Amino acid sequence: MNITEKITTKQSGLCGVLTPAVAFFFISVSILLHPWFQWADNALSDLGALGTSYNLLYNVGMVTTGILGLLFTVNLPQLMNGKIGNTGVLIFTLGLVSLILVGIFPSGTAPHVTVSLTFFALCAVGLTIIGIDQLKPPQWVWGAFVLSLVITGLLAVCLVNAIPYDLGAAIPEAIGALTFSEFSMTFGIRLFQYKTHRSKRH
Repeated sequence: MNITEKITTKQSGLCGVLTPAVAFFFISVSILLHPWFQWADNALSDLGALGTSYNLLYNVGMVTTGILGLLFTVNLPQLMNGKIGNTGVLIFTLGLVSLILVGIFPSGTAPHVTVSLTFFALCAVGLTIIGIDQLKPPQWVWGAFVLSLVITGLLAVCLVNAIPYDLGAAIPEAIGALTFSEFSMTFGIRLFQYKTHRSKRH
């Protein structure tokens, strides 16, 4: 019995909905515990940096979020149209593995910057490919939705980086996290409802 037989579409869908909630819970609590944190000057990873008080909270949060995200992607291929979508899911999944590594290798360790950038890059590329897959009729609206998320997120990051101020990474990171979260919650709901609509096309 493989993992897709052990985890139902409803369970994967629930994980998709819970993943952003868990992520923002740990991030929010970490920010509350560190009054020095400034959105304009810091990176979110500063909350889990080596030597920072309560850093374990943030890092455990990233690992937990990544694991929930992986459980979400287990059945995500069922919503795809074919190889293109499955490739996108695979790349997005590898991005979530990188998120787990962000918690394992916190800020201050040699691999941190690499795994952090890899997380955002792989997830963005994965979502773009998934969006292209979902453009196939009659569900093209889902493809338009996913691609609009990616485009809006990238434009927002570009606009923020154009501000004449030496910003930290927290705001661009939050924009990326919101983009991935909207996808996770929306497609999580689709997966949760998948069995009910099995007789129809996704």
